Amino acid sequence: MAKKTSVAKSAKTAKKTPAKKKAASVIRASGSGWKILAVLWKRGQCIVSQLESSLYPKTGWSSNTVWSLLNRLVKNGVVRRYDDEKITRYEAVYDRDTMLFHEIEALFKKCDTDFEELAAVYLANKLLPAKTVKNLKSLLAKHKSKQ
Repeated sequence: MAKKTSVAKSAKTAKKTPAKKKAASVIRASGSGWKILAVLWKRGQCIVSQLESSLYPKTGWSSNTVWSLLNRLVKNGVVRRYDDEKITRYEAVYDRDTMLFHEIEALFKKCDTDFEELAAVYLANKLLPAKTVKNLKSLLAKHKSKQ
């Protein structure tokens, strides 16, 4: 009979720390939080040392900074923490598109505006490459056909 490895045992006994439920309008992360989320979306579940090694070249963050940011993201319900017997792993609760949507919704509320006005101001101040304009037209056409 095969002997259970400590990895298999710890995976079985892993305790999942539940993320706090947030109202839809409160799902947000700081600029630093987005950097951590980007690594989690790219790599999936990570331990702190993996996050540190991915983030350090771009940010220069110390281990304490990464721990602080992770704890804040867990508290805000954006990152989930799994405590095994010997190791703690983290994963993003929401995918990138969901986070982007909620950030945009928060911007609408903060600026007391709607999509059309925000898009008009952005487009009036930003020269878009022809390829981007073509892609936007295609996306709008798809959206229109769904309605």
